[in-house]
Amino acid sequence: MAENEFEAPEAHPLTESIVEHIPFNPIAENSLLIALFEDENAWDEYGILIKPEWFMDRSHRTIFEEMEKAAAKGERITPLSIATRIRDQSSDSSDAAIEVVIGMHDAVRVGDTRAFLHRVQNDFVRRKLLSVLKNSVSAVYESSSDEIDDLIERIHKRVDETSSDRLTDDDITESSAPALLAPVQEELDYIREHGRPREFLSTGFLQLNELTWGGFRPGQLNILAGRPGMGKTSFALNLCENVFKHYDGDATILFFTLEQRTEEIMFKMLSAMSEVPFGKLKTGRLSEEEQTHVDAAKEGIEKDLSDFVVINPNGLTISQMIHTVKQVKRARGRLDLVCVDYVGLMDGDANSSKYHNRPLEIAEITRGLKNLANQEAVPILALAQLNRNADARTDQRPRLSDLRDSGSIEQDADLVMMLHRAEPDDESKPENDPKAEKVTLFVTKNRHGPIDKIDLRFYKEIAVFDEIDTPDRRDPPPY
Repeated sequence: MAENEFEAPEAHPLTESIVEHIPFNPIAENSLLIALFEDENAWDEYGILIKPEWFMDRSHRTIFEEMEKAAAKGERITPLSIATRIRDQSSDSSDAAIEVVIGMHDAVRVGDTRAFLHRVQNDFVRRKLLSVLKNSVSAVYESSSDEIDDLIERIHKRVDETSSDRLTDDDITESSAPALLAPVQEELDYIREHGRPREFLSTGFLQLNELTWGGFRPGQLNILAGRPGMGKTSFALNLCENVFKHYDGDATILFFTLEQRTEEIMFKMLSAMSEVPFGKLKTGRLSEEEQTHVDAAKEGIEKDLSDFVVINPNGLTISQMIHTVKQVKRARGRLDLVCVDYVGLMDGDANSSKYHNRPLEIAEITRGLKNLANQEAVPILALAQLNRNADARTDQRPRLSDLRDSGSIEQDADLVMMLHRAEPDDESKPENDPKAEKVTLFVTKNRHGPIDKIDLRFYKEIAVFDEIDTPDRRDPPPY
C-alpha cells in the first residue's frame, strides 16, 4: 500500500461500537422521582424543567407522565395517587410502573435533587449525541464528495440541537426577568448620558441611523426591496463602503452576489469610490485626472477593504450560507455584516423541495436568514424584488404587500426598506443637480423605530447614493 493511502474501516462495526454502552443510570432516575414526591416544593422548582423523554426506563417515564397530568389538574402528587392513575389508565393491571411507584412510598431521598436532575438530563443528551454520531457515520459513508459542505452543516445542526436539550443553572438564571432587564437598563443609561441611542453598526446614512436608533443591530434581518433598476445593489455597496469608512477599515463584511459576478461588483465599488463613471471604466479611455482618482480608489480598497469578502456561489442554500458565514467568521475572527443579493435567487434546502411552492420555499429561506442572524449575532442585509402591483395603482409608492413571492419576508424582517423612483421628469431631478435622480427610500417596517421616508440623490453613472438634507428634518444625533 502506498504511503498516503489508507483502508477505510467497515461502516457496520464502527456504528455499532458507538452505541455499545448506552448512558443510563436507573438509580438516578428513580432518585429524581423520589425527590419530586418527597418535597412539596420540588415539583414547582424542578418538575416544569423535566421532560418525559429524559427517562430511559419505561416505568420511570410512565410515572413522570402521570405526575405531569396530575400537576396540570392541581391534584396532590403522591406515589399512591400516581399508582392509582396508572392502574386506571392501563389495560394491564400488572403494569411494572405500578409496582415501581408504590415502592417509592416509604423511600427516602439520599442526595441533592438538582444533582439527580442534571445526571438524568445529561444521560439523555449523551444518548442523543450518540444517535447523532451513529447516523452521521452512516451519512458520511453514503454521501458523495460533492455533498461534503451540506453534510458538515447538517451534522453541525444536529449536534447544536442536542445542546438545546441541556438546560443548565446558568440558563435558568440568564433567562430570568432581572437578568433580561440588565441590557435594557444599560441602553437607557446610555441614552440618558449621551442624549442619543447607542451606536450599533452605522450605515453611513444619517437619517437611516436615526430611524433605526443607531444603525443595524446584531441579530437583525434587514430587507432592501425595489423594482429592477432601482439601484438596490448600488445602495447595498454604498452602505458597505460607508461601514468601512466609518470604522477606518476595522470591519468584516461578507457579500453574497447571486445576480452579478464578483468582477461587476468590484467595478461598481471602484466606480463609486473613484467617482469615475462605471461605463467609462470599462472602456479604459480615462483622462489623467480620472486615472489618478481610480488609482487612489484602488489604494483605498487595498488598504481599507481587505476584509470585504465577495462570493459568487453557484446557487446558495441556507445550509451553504451558514457554513460560509461560520468559515469567514472563524477565519477573520469577527463578522460585522452579511449581505445577500438577492433572496429571490436563493435555493431552498433539499427538504424544501417537498413544498413545490416558491412562496413556501421563500418562507423557509427568510426564517433561515433570521435564525442565522440571531445565532451568529450579526446583522443581515438581504435584497428582494417587488412585484408589479404598484403599476395598477394611482399611488405607485411601494407597500409591504408588494414584496415578491412571500409575505414571510415582511413577517421575518426587523426592518424593511423600499427604493422608489418616480417617472423621469423635471421634478424627479434634485434641485441644481442635473446629474442625479431623486430616489426615495421608504422605511415601511421598523421594529426599532418609526417608519418614514428618506429622500436620496442617485448618481446612476457612478452607482452612488447621497442623502438630501430636507429643511424640515431634525438634526441627526452625532454618530
